[in-house]
Amino acid sequence: MAYTFKHGDRPLEGLTVQRAVGRGGFGEVYYAVADSGKQVALKYLRENPEIELRGIAHVMNLKSPYLITIYDVKRNEAGEPFVIMEYVSGPSLREMMLAEGNGMPAEKVAFLLKGIAKGLSYLHERGIVHRDLKPANIFYDDGYVKIGDYGLSKHMSVSKHSGQTVSVGTVHYMAPEIGSGSYTKAIDIYALGVILYEMLTGRLPFSGSSMGEVLMRHLRDDPDLSGVSRPFAQVIAKALAKDPNDRYQDAEEMLAAVMESADISAGMASFDASALTQVPRVQDAADPDQTVTSPAPRPPVPPTLDVHEQPESKTFQFIQNARANVGKASAPLPTHVQRKLDRFAHKLDHKAAKLERRFGRRGGWKKRHAAADNKPRINRKPQIFVLLTVTVMIALVLSLLAGGGGDDIAPRTVALAMLIGGGTVGSLLVHLRFLRRSPIRKSLFDRLAYASISLLFMLPVIGIADEINEHELAAIIVAPLAVLVLCNWGRRIEQGRTGKVDGWAAFWPAVIGAIAAGFAGAEEFIWIAAGVCAAMSLMTQAAAAMWPLPRGAGVPAS
Repeated sequence: MAYTFKHGDRPLEGLTVQRAVGRGGFGEVYYAVADSGKQVALKYLRENPEIELRGIAHVMNLKSPYLITIYDVKRNEAGEPFVIMEYVSGPSLREMMLAEGNGMPAEKVAFLLKGIAKGLSYLHERGIVHRDLKPANIFYDDGYVKIGDYGLSKHMSVSKHSGQTVSVGTVHYMAPEIGSGSYTKAIDIYALGVILYEMLTGRLPFSGSSMGEVLMRHLRDDPDLSGVSRPFAQVIAKALAKDPNDRYQDAEEMLAAVMESADISAGMASFDASALTQVPRVQDAADPDQTVTSPAPRPPVPPTLDVHEQPESKTFQFIQNARANVGKASAPLPTHVQRKLDRFAHKLDHKAAKLERRFGRRGGWKKRHAAADNKPRINRKPQIFVLLTVTVMIALVLSLLAGGGGDDIAPRTVALAMLIGGGTVGSLLVHLRFLRRSPIRKSLFDRLAYASISLLFMLPVIGIADEINEHELAAIIVAPLAVLVLCNWGRRIEQGRTGKVDGWAAFWPAVIGAIAAGFAGAEEFIWIAAGVCAAMSLMTQAAAAMWPLPRGAGVPAS
């Protein structure tokens, strides 16, 4: 996906963008130069800016050579927030790891660990948890190891049941207790243990083919320390303890455990840190999902479901991709269910191709009418049929995962399909028929409009849940509504209209949906709510492709 700004743009008065540096879950970072000549890093808060702005308010005045300094927060004429920060020209820890390949020597690891520990200790002493510590947020510059992107930080004193409980961070570095909303400095110690393991071995302690699998491994597996030397093996084992009380109490204690080794201390004392400045820069090394052991990215979902053009492949690929993304938020599907879905996908291709041919023959009068008014019409019936079928299939899979009696599966499937379809149809209806003509275009107004109209399509779910006596099913209606308000749904729709379906755009809806369901009292349906919200994001993008943007049009920034 292209960056919002390019060289020469002036998103803020007095600052000129030179180049893009990287992007993360909440925004894009640019190297910019002020009119006075000062070099700065400019972060454009694109997604859920209120979360990062809340964290930045806690850390605005922190001063440490081991932290990247935050200068100011400003908004442009459109009201979009930007964070102005210290620009670091040195390499990130991610780039250093990629340059080594199979792990770093012990003395380099110890040197970097010392700098990271000092930065973390500075934050923890002031009652602040980083919450998103990872190699892409750690840099070496001018003799110091610096921690950046601590705008997601949170005061330790805030209750775990407060309003600020969105599970942020990168899944490979998440402590097990984050899922329950616990944010103490122990989660930073856990992330530091993962980073220490990765620096030494060149791989992650817990990896998998989906987010759900990685999260489950954090919850139940122990790291393989067979190839890690002393004292690092013991330090990593303690830092990655499942119980936060069993970990080191602070970063300095963890560093001291490493430095007890005379060999490590002597090696670090003779280490020449100037060699770190010669590490080659890697494009997109700040990508939060780029790790040494990350699986290859999945192929994109086909932009349209033109089954007439390729009758044996596109629908099948769409279903496979949608099912895989739902699996990220819930759990891997049983083998027998996968086989049934695959067989059904092939049958669906043939059925959709027949529909295409049938409606094509009877649509001659439409083509003549389109030629007369010079506005070509699109026959969307096959695409709508396939999207409806895929929605029902996803709802059926989620219903099966929810368990319960066999008599409840059919009505529960209908209810879940109405949640997914209601969010998709409601948001598209608002976006394409109302907001484009509305004189009021404010972000909050748009999001409330998406949620309000979608709610009308979802209301029958409450009656269905009451009929089968599943009150938690009715409660998860809160999840898709919360997602429509908190996530940038307009951008998802516009991206879908370019013919692209971004599977990772389903991650935050899944996380927010799970948390919202928990707050609504639907504890047994948390993963089902996550799957509904993830599917709703994917289906909205896929459905938006039926109203394509003009050629050459890009995705709006808002």
